[in-house]
Amino acid sequence: SADGLGPHLLAAGPGAPGGQLVLHRAADEAEIRSLAVLPEARGRGAASALLEVTLAQAGVRGVRVVHLEVRVGNAAARALYERAGFRVAGRRAGYYPDGEDALLLSRRLAASEVA
Repeated sequence: SADGLGPHLLAAGPGAPGGQLVLHRAADEAEIRSLAVLPEARGRGAASALLEVTLAQAGVRGVRVVHLEVRVGNAAARALYERAGFRVAGRRAGYYPDGEDALLLSRRLAASEVA
């Protein structure tokens, strides 16, 4: 992307991507649009590594706050984001086509993480 924070890839093996995180930046804020890990790469820290690298790169580029939406019922993703310091900032009732709510999560990057 134009801001240098386009999709980030993490290799699961020689030449094989294990996952992808898409982040969109606007000024000093960013939104995680998607985070996906291949089934064979799950449970091995791929999502945590992608998130850690992306947050570090975002901070270097002056991002101060990162936002995302996650399904209320996605316990694994919610735990991942909670471990990474994200906190609930709101809720969107019936957000997904199946009627499930979305939680809005945010994380303010520490001053030491921001350029």
